[in-house]
Amino acid sequence: MFPLSFTEFCRVFGAETALKTIDLYGQSESGAYEQLTKLYDLYIRIGGYPEVVKRYIKSKDVGECYNVIEKLLSTYKDESRNYFSSPREVEIFDVVYREALREMCNEKRGTGKNMVETITSLAKANTELLVNKNEVSAAVVWLKYTGILGVCSLAVNGDLTQIVPDRRMYYADCGIASYLSERYMIDKTALTGLLAETFVYNELHRLFKVPYTRRRVKEDEVCFSVYEQYELDFIVVDKRDVIYGIEVKAKDGNPKSLKVFIDRRFVDRGIVAKPTVGGHGDLFDTIPIYAVGCSFPYD
Repeated sequence: MFPLSFTEFCRVFGAETALKTIDLYGQSESGAYEQLTKLYDLYIRIGGYPEVVKRYIKSKDVGECYNVIEKLLSTYKDESRNYFSSPREVEIFDVVYREALREMCNEKRGTGKNMVETITSLAKANTELLVNKNEVSAAVVWLKYTGILGVCSLAVNGDLTQIVPDRRMYYADCGIASYLSERYMIDKTALTGLLAETFVYNELHRLFKVPYTRRRVKEDEVCFSVYEQYELDFIVVDKRDVIYGIEVKAKDGNPKSLKVFIDRRFVDRGIVAKPTVGGHGDLFDTIPIYAVGCSFPYD
């Protein structure tokens, strides 16, 4: 079972219409922004798995939601045993979960390294289980294939014709990342930004997974990009060939990389996605982070 999108999550709480009609640049009533911000804050903590959402509605307890996520991961691990020749490969899932989250928090630029290989090496180095590298790699690839982990490719220097695959990794559900951060020793300052990026990645990723007649994007997948020392969080192209550079901010900050990509004309339009009511600027526009997928393209 896949997690709910934020649109579907809002539908559960009676806020789908508000999400779909909110003005991206601050012109709606303040109550609508406040309602959606609260739902966004909840979503990045508990995620969108239906059983988790049901538990929250019943208990209003995030800890109870984490119990459900823990059970879901355990059930997933048990059911995955049928697909591996050795039970040791399944037992390293917990190590892979931990090392993947740590690498997501520590990784800054995402260049030059295949993330499957990176997580494999880290998991192999940080487990006491007697497993070999191929067994670890099989578990990582399986998590990617089944949708627990998602990968993001690199567009070199903002060029969507020069794609290097699998150079960044995200959990496919914010609730899993939040739960694991409580379970393991994770840098909480880095986690705040990671959860925001995880949310945006998954919302944009969904734009590519709909039938062609409903697609609002071109190419095969959302990418990030690096130019010299500047890193842009995401690049997406709409059906009109407009290239959007999207920089994610969990709080206020100067979007230096986005400005460079705009100045070099690597992107046609700059967007900052963060917890805000949005607004227009001279170089770029700012939109509420929770609308990044639902409201694309940003008219």
